Amino acid sequence: MPSLTMIIRQEDELLAVVTQPDRRRGRGQKVSSTPVAVEAEKAGLTVLKPKRVNDEYFVATLREMSPDLMVVVAYGQILSHRVLDIPAAGCINVHASLLPKYRGAAPVEWAVIRGEKVTGVTTMLMNEGVDTGPILMSREVAILPGETAGQLSQRLSLIGAEVLQETLEAWKRKTLRPRPQDTSAAVCAPSLRREDARIRWDRTGKEIVNLIRGTNPRPGAHTMLEGRLLKIFEASFLQTKTSKPPGSIVQLSRTWLKVACGDGYVYVKEVQPENRRKMPVEAFLAGARLKTGMVLE
Repeated sequence: MPSLTMIIRQEDELLAVVTQPDRRRGRGQKVSSTPVAVEAEKAGLTVLKPKRVNDEYFVATLREMSPDLMVVVAYGQILSHRVLDIPAAGCINVHASLLPKYRGAAPVEWAVIRGEKVTGVTTMLMNEGVDTGPILMSREVAILPGETAGQLSQRLSLIGAEVLQETLEAWKRKTLRPRPQDTSAAVCAPSLRREDARIRWDRTGKEIVNLIRGTNPRPGAHTMLEGRLLKIFEASFLQTKTSKPPGSIVQLSRTWLKVACGDGYVYVKEVQPENRRKMPVEAFLAGARLKTGMVLE
């Protein structure tokens, strides 16, 4: 959204904004437009909502518009060469990592899960590969202690708009110098699977907390408690020697839940029990019948 807002403020002619179709969203499952569509319509822009961007009818629509340049930000569909070849100057993509690290659909999540200290934003010229195009500009960004994937994504969206603006200004001046990516340094960041978000309590406390941070807000790191799913959205850890089995509940109080892990203890702070809303752990403990020695699996 910040990138769209920035582009709208520019004096260049914006032919159209392409976004995902209207869908049922939220608890009431009401049909609604994407935030991008709402913002673009508010600005009086033409909004296109193809179900499949590579369908022939939509490719023909884009060809008829004959754009000089296309900008792609978190669109959610892979563009075919028929789309990429339409604009004379190509397609510029804003990607939330320092390419070639973390190519793919979940770069922010995997950077946090893997305990990276820095990430960044890259603009690149798109080709048919997944985030493999030549780099235009990049900016390094520190990952803050305790920052979740959701919080980091919000920060990167603002920084991404700034980097995109610099890229577009350089494009107008014809001073852009695309440079190829170092394929040997590539790291993949595919969409998170359910299994990727499962907590393995025999791992270190740092690894477990990073997983919890990296899957917050979606899909949520999960474990099983007495046969029922329990998602964990916030936790801290203490590294120390322990003889307790990993995953065992070591201590309970009104305000925290202490669980053994591979190299110490994880202190659970926010959870979501199966079929219920997120809640502070004290609210969960007030209604749950837990005992020390129970095991999270």
